[in-house]
Amino acid sequence: MKRLGTVLTVSGSKKLIVRGDATSIRSIGDMPSLNSAVVSKTVTTIGKVAAIMGPVDRPYIAVRAFNDMSAHELRSYVKEKVYIR
Repeated sequence: MKRLGTVLTVSGSKKLIVRGDATSIRSIGDMPSLNSAVVSKTVTTIGKVAAIMGPVDRPYIAVRAFNDMSAHELRSYVKEKVYIR
C-alpha cells in the first residue's frame, strides 16, 4: 500500500477530499491514477480516485465513496490517513 494523504472533509456528493502527502507524491509520475482503489489503515476499501487537482507536490484528491457507505461512516475518516492499493 502507498500512502495517499489525509482526509480533509466530506463533500455533499459522497466524495472525500484528501490532501496529498508530500512524502508520497513528489512528481507527476507518483500521482495515483484515476479509479485507483482507496483504502483505510485497516485496509477497508473506501472508494476510488475520482479527480486530482492543485499543485503537483501536495495535490487535492477527490475520492468517490462507494454507494453502500453512510454519511456518518464517511465522516469518521476525516483527519485519517488513507492509502492506494
